[in-house]
Parts: sequence; C-alpha cells; structure tokens
Amino acid sequence: MPMSWIAGGATVINLVLGTGPFSYPQIFAESGIILAPVLMLVVLFVAFITSQYIIEAISITCAKNFTGRKDSLYPLMGNKMSDTPDN
Repeated sequence: MPMSWIAGGATVINLVLGTGPFSYPQIFAESGIILAPVLMLVVLFVAFITSQYIIEAISITCAKNFTGRKDSLYPLMGNKMSDTPDN
C-alpha cells in the first residue's frame, strides 16, 4: 500500500532529524551557564567559516563556468566581448 504525501513527508523528516534534536535542550541545560554559551559560540564560528567556504566555492565555480559559456555563446566574437560596443 503506497504512503500518502503526509506520511511520506513525516517519514522523511523523521529520517533526517532522528531523535538527536530532541536531546539538545537537555544537554544545553546540563552543560552549565558558562560552558553552554562558549560551545555555542564555537559552533557558530565553525558554521560561519563553513558557509564562507561554500560561498567561495560557488563563486569560483560560477566564474569558471561563465568564461566557458562566453566563448560558446559568442563564437564569432571570440574574447573581444569587453571591447567597444557596437553602435
């Protein structure tokens, strides 16, 4: 018997999240008033650095793909796209 879209969505969410996020508030409360914010700042810093690497990788990939597309879209012009405009 096939699942409904609601049951399928609930199954996917359960597989992605698991039971880990349900224990975060308890672990945060038990770690103390000093250790919890310190660990949160460390995780924040790591997440920020990771996001910067991802953005840099995407921009490099887009830049490399753009130069390849420029030659294929305008084969007669070659690399002279930045020269004087046609009037």
